[in-house]
Amino acid sequence: VNFCARVFQAVSLNSPDAPALSVLSRYLQDGFLHQHIREQGGAYGGGASYDSETATFRFYSYRDPRLSDTFQDFIKSLDWFLADTDPRRLEESILGTIRTIDIPLSLAGEAEKSFNSDLFGYSENIKKKFREGVLRVTKNSLLEGCEKFLLSRDSRLGVLASSAYQSVLERDGFVVGRL
Repeated sequence: VNFCARVFQAVSLNSPDAPALSVLSRYLQDGFLHQHIREQGGAYGGGASYDSETATFRFYSYRDPRLSDTFQDFIKSLDWFLADTDPRRLEESILGTIRTIDIPLSLAGEAEKSFNSDLFGYSENIKKKFREGVLRVTKNSLLEGCEKFLLSRDSRLGVLASSAYQSVLERDGFVVGRL
């Protein structure tokens, strides 16, 4: 099985683009990637996520029996998004993002969240603005974020795979190393 990733440079939580990237990751994951990577592709998991702490947007799969097709699905998800016109999907993605923000945490989870907020300088005001920004996301702001961060920027690809995939990786232009 393989662990695949495609990562883009993004922005931190205090950027006005952060809410749209967070909603876009949910939109891509729930609307396209889960079905194609997990249900049809057979991976144990996969999707898209925006990480404010590392200022990255990433596509990923894990315990994935595919390789090249998964990377193609990452690209296809953007094509699907650009063509999608279902207005319910935006609302579902916003609500899913809010649900993630508001999820109840254990005491240890609260402590970790507080530590990370302090570490990265995310005040309650910044987090409140982010949450309010998520509620104001539109399809146009998603399109702008997609264009700005995913379509017009270079990305980095990475794979953890068995040596049985070496020829496939080399064919696809990966530099192969051993751990």
